[in-house]
Amino acid sequence: MLKDLHILQDLQKIDLVIDSFQNNKEEFPKLIEQFNQRLGEEKHKIEVKKQALLELEKKKKGLELDLSDKEEKIKKSEEKMMLVKSNEEYQAMKKEIEMARAQNSFLEEQILEVMLQLDEVKNALNIFEQEMSNSTKVIEAQKKKVEDDLSHLDELLMGKKGERETLLKDLSKESLSAYNRLRTKKALAVTETRNGKCVGCSMSLPPQFYNEIQKCDTLRFCPSCQRILIYTPTT
Repeated sequence: MLKDLHILQDLQKIDLVIDSFQNNKEEFPKLIEQFNQRLGEEKHKIEVKKQALLELEKKKKGLELDLSDKEEKIKKSEEKMMLVKSNEEYQAMKKEIEMARAQNSFLEEQILEVMLQLDEVKNALNIFEQEMSNSTKVIEAQKKKVEDDLSHLDELLMGKKGERETLLKDLSKESLSAYNRLRTKKALAVTETRNGKCVGCSMSLPPQFYNEIQKCDTLRFCPSCQRILIYTPTT
């Protein structure tokens, strides 16, 4: 039984390492997701700017067409004005042309404003695309490191599982069953005793029971936390 107790101690150490590895493995997909989310946010910013660029270009084209139409109308009105005979009709057409030119001046101001907005959006888009390029390089390198770490962790995990299988060959079925039952409820199935106490829950053990634990002739369980007790001599 003393051999079983020593094996149980070693088994628990290995299982705790395996637990740690498994927990770390669960974090890796979260990291990858965070990296992808960051790239997604960068892409979204670029798409928003591209859409704004398209809208502004569409608006500019519409204003330019409107301006071109009005200029053509002014040209025709000027030609007609040269043919009118009465001063009253001449003045009316002149006033109409002046109003049209005023409207064109307003259109030209709008076009200029849109052109300035286009420059701002293009500059912002260039910055975002450069940031995206830089972020992609950094994030891809980070993802590669995470994937390498995961691969290394899988190798370590396989090694620990191999050690575990080797230990189980020399462990009795009764001891393994008790250990597995406790492991499903608690992180620690095995604990030491020290100075008359259970290290797992700090409960003071009855003196007679504590003396029996020192025999190491069978599995004994803490009356409080139910863990398997292993005697540790006081140094």
